[in-house]
Amino acid sequence: MKVASVTDLKNGLSAYLKEVVSGETVLVMDRKKPVAVFQPITSEYGDERLAGLVASGIVSAPAGRLDLEAFFAEPRGLTPNPSGLTGALLEEREGR
Repeated sequence: MKVASVTDLKNGLSAYLKEVVSGETVLVMDRKKPVAVFQPITSEYGDERLAGLVASGIVSAPAGRLDLEAFFAEPRGLTPNPSGLTGALLEEREGR
């Protein structure tokens, strides 16, 4: 089990999350007192609960692994034909 102070965790969160994803558990200390444990999600928390949510129709199952690099690399912005609240606000600003 790795041990990290709150400051170390804050400054190196990505690195600690990679460790957790690889199976490591991280004990978080605040002023030399344990305050939290980061650990990988096991079937106790993840698979069975997700399966129940999918079965009840609350969520849909993921189609595959999320490619975070591709997700955040794609520019986001307004759609060409905004609708809903965005469209209403744009129409009001244009005086329609």
